[in-house]
Amino acid sequence: MENNGPRPNFNVPPHSRVQHGIRSLEVGCETPKRSPCQFDCFWRNSIQTLLSLVLLAFAAVLTFPCRAEASPGTLVFNPSSANFGNVTVGSSKTISISITNTGTTTVAFSKESLVANMYAVSGFTLPSSLGAGKSMTISVNFTPSSSGTFSGYILFGSNASNAQVQYGLSGVGVSIRSAQLISTPSTANLGTAPTGTTNSLVLQLKNTGRVTVSISGATLTGSSDFKLCKLTYPLSLTPGQTTNCTVQLTPSSAGSKSGGITFSSNAALTVSLSGQGTTATRALAVTPTSLNFGNVTKGKSETLAVNLKNTGNSSVVISGITTSSSVLTTSGGVQGATIAAGQSATLGIQYTPTSLGALNGTVTVASNATGSPNTITVAGDGVSSASHVVSLSWKAGTSSAAAGYYVYRATAARGGYTRLNSSAVTGTTYSDASVVSGDTYSYQVTAVDSKGQESVPCSPVSAVIP
Repeated sequence: MENNGPRPNFNVPPHSRVQHGIRSLEVGCETPKRSPCQFDCFWRNSIQTLLSLVLLAFAAVLTFPCRAEASPGTLVFNPSSANFGNVTVGSSKTISISITNTGTTTVAFSKESLVANMYAVSGFTLPSSLGAGKSMTISVNFTPSSSGTFSGYILFGSNASNAQVQYGLSGVGVSIRSAQLISTPSTANLGTAPTGTTNSLVLQLKNTGRVTVSISGATLTGSSDFKLCKLTYPLSLTPGQTTNCTVQLTPSSAGSKSGGITFSSNAALTVSLSGQGTTATRALAVTPTSLNFGNVTKGKSETLAVNLKNTGNSSVVISGITTSSSVLTTSGGVQGATIAAGQSATLGIQYTPTSLGALNGTVTVASNATGSPNTITVAGDGVSSASHVVSLSWKAGTSSAAAGYYVYRATAARGGYTRLNSSAVTGTTYSDASVVSGDTYSYQVTAVDSKGQESVPCSPVSAVIP
């Protein structure tokens, strides 16, 4: 059925097809039982449905699928700049540089330009690219041909987010003189020396350059208490060669001393000098100051030792040793010797009686020490070569206060003990030659200190003279 009217009312059988300006529009309408179906309501609803479908189709055509955006490449340099520090002129130093692409797309390099003198780049050639997450290593070499500070940069051009990178370069060229003279030690401290004494120090001079050093002489400045080393000039040192120079300090007065030595050469060198003068003290300690040889058989010899120690800070010179008797002689090489501060020498004193009887003599030691001369008292007895001699010996006492020993003798006929030696025996032996055949003798020994106080006598011993 066709209806070309504007909006007529008419009855339509259920499920009929209607043509009204559009093709094949289905209209479903149930005819009410008691009234005619109104076409207008159905017509309006169908047009609205059609327009909605058309709009949905058009929207579907204009809708595009969504996709993730990729981040551009970014270049990271390690180290962030190249600092070569000090490099000797004529030598080289190389630094390796790592370049990393931290983006998600490949970086294509379009430019690499070195804007610096004394530098060279290796390991990079255009065209070049660096994949996402990848790294590459290049090398930069610094070879200074002269002294001074040299800086510059490498310019990298690419499609990275940091498209233009100026990678910084810096370094210092340091020159070594062709002729160079050094001293070891570089300064000379000669310590403390008493006035009138000499301290010495050895300096090693070395040519650390690349050509021969010619030393024409040396000049001393400052205190005249310093003495120059004795070198023969002119003196030549080839590269690496050394020579020794001994400097001295002999203070003429107490106090600080300073000065310097300047070596004139094609590699000038000055070494500073320092030291201290102090008042000289010379003292000689003699131990022991007295000796007792006891009984010594006529024509025989006994020797006792004396220690001479320098307790000052300056050397003591033994200028002479004399004895009061020809039966006393000395040995040990002390005569004319020099005893350094804190050192000791041993003087041997020998007693050789040429007659019977007691000896009370002295040995005199002369020196440049304060209180000179030093005197040593000597005692002993010359006895005959009797057919019978009682020889006694004992162990030394444990007390450091013991200065010597007294020997006592008693006989059965005469009773009590009598001391045999007038002065203490410093050794641990004694010979009694004044014995008579047929007698029995008893002996005791006591230790005595420097004040004359004696110990309790030791247990007696007996000797029977045939």
